Amino acid sequence: MSETRSRRGTSVEGFRVLGVAIRREPMIFALSTVGSVLFGALTVADAWVLGWSTDHVVLPAFDNGEIGTDLLVAVFALFLGVALLRAVGIVARRLGAGVMQYRMQAHTRRAVTRQYLALPMEWHHRHPTGQLLSNANSDVEAAWGPIAPLPMAVGVLAMMVIAVAQMFFADVVMAVVGLLVFPAVVLANLAYQRRASPLMTKAQQLRAELSEVAHESFDGAMVVKTLGRETEETARFAEKAHLLRDINIRAGRIRAAFDPTLAALPNIGVLIVLVVGVERVLHGATNPGDVVTVAYLLTIVSFPIRAIGWLLGEFPRSVVGYDRVSSVLRATGEMSYGEHTVDPATAGARLEVDGLGYRYDAEQPLIEGVSSRSSRAGPWPSSAPPPPARAPSRH
Repeated sequence: MSETRSRRGTSVEGFRVLGVAIRREPMIFALSTVGSVLFGALTVADAWVLGWSTDHVVLPAFDNGEIGTDLLVAVFALFLGVALLRAVGIVARRLGAGVMQYRMQAHTRRAVTRQYLALPMEWHHRHPTGQLLSNANSDVEAAWGPIAPLPMAVGVLAMMVIAVAQMFFADVVMAVVGLLVFPAVVLANLAYQRRASPLMTKAQQLRAELSEVAHESFDGAMVVKTLGRETEETARFAEKAHLLRDINIRAGRIRAAFDPTLAALPNIGVLIVLVVGVERVLHGATNPGDVVTVAYLLTIVSFPIRAIGWLLGEFPRSVVGYDRVSSVLRATGEMSYGEHTVDPATAGARLEVDGLGYRYDAEQPLIEGVSSRSSRAGPWPSSAPPPPARAPSRH
């Protein structure tokens, strides 16, 4: 039960993240959605053109042995017009989705960078450099990943409604038989989401952890070499890399089983519709063009469900990435600068170190018996600047 609630929460949170993007870029979203709806409507129009051509051009040509020039021109004009308008819809859909996605990524990266500059050093000390880089890069990309399939998912919903209506308009019996494939497609999508979503969420978390380990090693390369920790750091990185590899392979295996299954279900439905349709044509209950129309529409109505599945499949990574970015944007504190300065005439310094030692391994001392004393009070000579500040030593 808790797992089911978790999946539902992921879907709700995913739509909430998309709502943030839509409210920020409403015009771009509207443009891409109009293009997607146009593409979906004209995809359904292709089925009508195909059915009309079958009844008025193809079958009469078999009966009469000839085709009129005017009919050929009409068929060519219909197919060409639908193809051109559909191309316009595809360009508008993809261009709008791309612009919206990259604008949201740029806006979020700028916000994260400004927050990094405003937060105090104490906050930065609590967060590894690799995590900060992951927040500004891979987490931002993951957060707005669902924007790419969003316009298509919205548009294909309209396509599905139009297609189903046309199927019932063509032949009610064949439409009912064909739509029996829908429950199977829905169940296949649910099974895929149930198995793939946790793996995608884990993979996104592991990408961030792998980035943290890598950048910690880069930033501390000299320390790692000094302490002789190359083998341990390599093993630490390899452990995360192998975990990420295994998770991605498991997700890929699930996808490899899911895609062929989903592609086969509509084809099975088409075969059943053709069998039923041939029987109805032989008994004079329907026309051959209606059989072609319903069969073609059945092949395209499964696509909307797949497009929605692509959208939902991006939600786990999106929610994880958005939460990680939001944790940075919600952080409080700032690097404040006072108005007062130290008077050089009264400035002074004092540093005492006695018997400093440090070792990483009990059997391998690195520093032993270091002593240092330095003291200076009163104004610094005007001819020489104060010495640079020295880092505090650890006992």
